[in-house]
Amino acid sequence: DGEALLRAWAAGGEATIVLAVEDAPQLQALLGKAAAAGLVTYCVADAGRTEVSAGTQTVGAIGPDYVDKIDDVSGQLELLG
Repeated sequence: DGEALLRAWAAGGEATIVLAVEDAPQLQALLGKAAAAGLVTYCVADAGRTEVSAGTQTVGAIGPDYVDKIDDVSGQLELLG
């Protein structure tokens, strides 16, 4: 149940892992794969107030959910460094 997962995530310190993708098409493909797997996803479109143009997709979020379900779609990515 999504509410239970959200409460568990919040109670556990709201772990956030930041991974790198090559470009916007890879980001969209990853979010599509995650959504197809039944995971909650969200894509952030930048407001354009700093270094990137307005509407540029800069961040994708997946989860919260069980780690193994998220790793199934994102485990091949490296940590953003």
